[in-house]
Amino acid sequence: MKKAFLPLLAVAALMASCGGSKAIKTEDITKHAGTAAALVEQISPNSTAADIAKLFAAMDTNGDKSVAKDEAVGKVAENFDALDTDKSAGLDLAELGGLLGMLK
Repeated sequence: MKKAFLPLLAVAALMASCGGSKAIKTEDITKHAGTAAALVEQISPNSTAADIAKLFAAMDTNGDKSVAKDEAVGKVAENFDALDTDKSAGLDLAELGGLLGMLK
């Protein structure tokens, strides 16, 4: 149940922050990048699944439920290849959660 809920939460957060089903504008991408950078700096070993879901939503600027290397910022960008455990060239929510393990 938890695995199914987190991706839905991430999508809902992204859609809400982008104004629903509207197309994402360039200024929205810039806003998301700034938000993602701020959120990634706040991630710590004590962060929760909800914190990771917020970060995922902020970085997934195109809404494809995957964070590509060019969408990643900060610690996520620095550790992208290690986090991308299935080598799909994109991080899903579970893979992004691996960031917490790296911080411990």
